[in-house]
Amino acid sequence: MLFPAIILAIATSSLGCAQATNTTESENDYLNALAAAFADAGLTALRDAAARLSNTSYGRTIVSRLSQGGNYTIFAPTNEAFSGASDELASNDELLARLLSYHIVAGDFTNDNGTLASSLSPNNTVGRTLLNDTGVVQLEGNKSQVLVWSSLNDEIIIQNQALNITVLQSSVVPNTSVLLNSINGFLAYPTNTTSTLVAHNLTSLTGLLESTNFTASSTGLNRTLHTGFDEMAHGFTLFAPNNKAVVDAGDYLASYAGNMTAFAAIVGNHVINGTTLYSPELKHAGTLTSGSGEGLMFTSNSSGTFVTSTVGKSHVASARIIASDIPTMNGVIHIIDHVLLSVYTDKAAAKSAYESMTQSSGNQNATATETGAVGGQTMQSANGAVLSKAQLGNKASGLANMALGVLGLTTLRAAMI
Repeated sequence: MLFPAIILAIATSSLGCAQATNTTESENDYLNALAAAFADAGLTALRDAAARLSNTSYGRTIVSRLSQGGNYTIFAPTNEAFSGASDELASNDELLARLLSYHIVAGDFTNDNGTLASSLSPNNTVGRTLLNDTGVVQLEGNKSQVLVWSSLNDEIIIQNQALNITVLQSSVVPNTSVLLNSINGFLAYPTNTTSTLVAHNLTSLTGLLESTNFTASSTGLNRTLHTGFDEMAHGFTLFAPNNKAVVDAGDYLASYAGNMTAFAAIVGNHVINGTTLYSPELKHAGTLTSGSGEGLMFTSNSSGTFVTSTVGKSHVASARIIASDIPTMNGVIHIIDHVLLSVYTDKAAAKSAYESMTQSSGNQNATATETGAVGGQTMQSANGAVLSKAQLGNKASGLANMALGVLGLTTLRAAMI
């Protein structure tokens, strides 16, 4: 599926390689090494654009982070990609730095043969980028935004993009721990939830969110659920029924027509709020707590990963995840093939889970970024080579979250608490 987020384009004119005086000598050396690697790979337009990183505080933060060492994976647009881009950012270095930061992933994703490692479709590899500008990223614990990719037919495809963006070739930058991957387009970072749902043709769910109201306890204002997702939530995992699933559940939903409390409960039982859980984490998540206080049990087999709503020991409804890891600016969406039909609520359980996760997120280092695959999943190259544990990077953050046991929170804190 395509994800037509706003693509911030970069000017194609040569901007020179002069560095701002605010960068240190080591940072300049690092930039020069990258510039040489870009030129050697024929990525001269990217070389010229990268020189502008030192023109802004946000860009210098990126350069400083890179120059401190560690493993990084860069997705580098080709000259052809630059030539087709708009020139609206020719003078906007801040937006340029923001865009380029989404093309840099923390961690070692390098195969033994110097190529990019990737999970085989339908599984995904999820990496944490350096994009953490609060204007476009609102994840829990001030986490950076993620990038998702997978391998299919010996081709590595970047997921959730409006265009079919693939990795063309990879090489390790000399004297660094950087894997450079040329790609045939610019990567668009995620936008808000409503735009993302519409982009993936989840129009039935979008309509339900737009027509369901709740009263925000913090303000006393009457708001729609889609506004809550777009503007109030900071970290959530939404299991979004596709259009067919909503149509199939039409009679059940119609029986609650006009009952905003029931609709809010139904939506809440499709959400784990306060945390973004990606597909590698869901496979081993066990049972979590939904935004309405219901249990959500996760199981995986050869047919895929399933989510089952539970009340006590009773299984209420089940659905298969048919598309996963669709990021928004403040959460993640997984598409499911059935509506989890339940109006059950347990406010005490929802509140307890919410408070637990809020405390966990608050205790995390706001500047910390996972290095390696989110969830610590085993990855494979296109030729099927399995990576070693050392190549998976630091998994501590993801595993620590999973060890909390109960990660689910209220769908919308103002709606349910």
